[in-house]
Amino acid sequence: MAVWEQVAARLFSMARVAGGFGMCMFFLLSAYLITELLMKERSRTGSVHIKAFYLRRILRIWPVYFGLLLPRK
Repeated sequence: MAVWEQVAARLFSMARVAGGFGMCMFFLLSAYLITELLMKERSRTGSVHIKAFYLRRILRIWPVYFGLLLPRK
């Protein structure tokens, strides 16, 4: 195996490990955020309206998502 192939394999391996850690952190932070928001809503209103909660999330995220998908000149 050539030296550049060894370097490429090592970099790929390191990127795979870092990516796995990044995914774990994403899910951890997402779970924390959702739990925190639901607990705040429950303490403020006494209940949680799941449909309204996810509708607010969608209305916050989708405009940015679709804005990034629009072709640029």
